[in-house]
Amino acid sequence: MSTTCEETEAGILSDASFYYLQRVVQQKCGLYLEPRKKDLVLMRIKKRLSITHADELRAWCDLVTRPGNDIGLQDLIDEVTTQHTKFFRENAQLDHFQQWILPAIQQRGRASAEKKIRVWSAGCSSGEEPYTLAMILLESLGEEWDIRILASDICHKALDKAASGLYLEEQTAHIPPNLLDKYFEPVAIGVARGFRARTLLRERIDFRKINFMDARYPINTAFEIIFCRNVIIYFDQASREQLLARFASHLQPDNGYLFLGHSELVAEIPSLQKHKFNIFQKTAS
Repeated sequence: MSTTCEETEAGILSDASFYYLQRVVQQKCGLYLEPRKKDLVLMRIKKRLSITHADELRAWCDLVTRPGNDIGLQDLIDEVTTQHTKFFRENAQLDHFQQWILPAIQQRGRASAEKKIRVWSAGCSSGEEPYTLAMILLESLGEEWDIRILASDICHKALDKAASGLYLEEQTAHIPPNLLDKYFEPVAIGVARGFRARTLLRERIDFRKINFMDARYPINTAFEIIFCRNVIIYFDQASREQLLARFASHLQPDNGYLFLGHSELVAEIPSLQKHKFNIFQKTAS
């Protein structure tokens, strides 16, 4: 493939090259790279390796997607996935979760004498969401409850960051001070001030790499709650519908809720009933 007048100022990513990369990423992990993000994708790839023209870009794509080259493919995925999150994001949803959904779960737990809850933070990025959920669950249900959170992502770098539980001081700005004192300990991160999630939080979260496009997920439980917020916007319509159906299949019947991001407009999901704040409840099959 030769360079053309369609290439960017950097002279290496023609439209044809970008579409090739787009197909590779969508096939491997379901993410749809929008054409308007071509220059952003180029910038991220250039951080990892020195590419001087389009032929080299395609050769690199061929290399990292070659069967058996799992490390190269992970490098590609790490560079093109978007990692943007914060603690206590979308508070209206979290307030509804804490004030309405958790009390009902707590009541059922008392009735059945089974104080257990399973939650999946799907697309957990650098971990702010699962740690937020762990704090809410502990505050609402108490330490006597068996609380387990599966926190998954496809990005290896994000999972490493999440599992460390380390955050700079400015990253913890949205955590209420009383919860920050209770659930995080101050630490030095290089020369900067930071905080680390205490064992009380970290022991309740299982960080795991999951590719939503895999034929089977390494999951052997049904969840009361699945959070997958601001993730499906990066999938095309067909992949989105398939993923939402799979989430529904992993929810407890009549007792499971799926939380999507406030901007993720979904008309309906089979077997799920839509409530306010873009929350969906599993209905009887």
